[in-house]
Amino acid sequence: MKLDISVNDFMVKQITEPKNITPELAWILGVMCGDGCLEKYRNYYKVSMSTTNFNFGKKFIDTINKIFNLNEKFDTRLFVNNNNSKYYKIQIYSKQLYNFFRKFSSFRCAEWRVPAQILTGNNLIKQSFLRGFFDSDGSINTYREKYKKIRAASINKKGLKEVLKLLNGLGITVNLIEEKNCYSLNIYRRNQINLFIDTIGFSFKG
Repeated sequence: MKLDISVNDFMVKQITEPKNITPELAWILGVMCGDGCLEKYRNYYKVSMSTTNFNFGKKFIDTINKIFNLNEKFDTRLFVNNNNSKYYKIQIYSKQLYNFFRKFSSFRCAEWRVPAQILTGNNLIKQSFLRGFFDSDGSINTYREKYKKIRAASINKKGLKEVLKLLNGLGITVNLIEEKNCYSLNIYRRNQINLFIDTIGFSFKG
């Protein structure tokens, strides 16, 4: 189905709305649960995400372009937040794109949920979603000076429990921990870390 969307104040383009959940779309949905945002203000509708990783931002906009047949450009300007940290900001103004993603979740920090189409999807779909989510909110950390762990944190306990369910379904053992200001998923055991890397992995190193 073809939809008209306003890309900016001067242009109107056509997008193709995907009929099925593909691995690329599953990855985007995982990113949206981690770093994405849907915003509506009066007649303005925006799909956005922010990241400190140039390659991550570029992959996000390139994947959006591929899925929806768009030609959005990656804004390479660096913005600065209240902590003086620099980041890239991707913003796409489109009511139709907003409504498309809104069907899956609100993507608000405390409200996002793993879409039902992901929970019932095949393993490739689940793996792609999890890769997107951990690309956004995950990291490999060192604790007790020498041990490694994979960690993802959020204030959204219900959302993390659904992510935990997906990981368990792929045979990966995860601990859900309540921390001071958030909840976190943690993978400690070396064989489970290796299983995560082999099964899901991260899109980017470092």
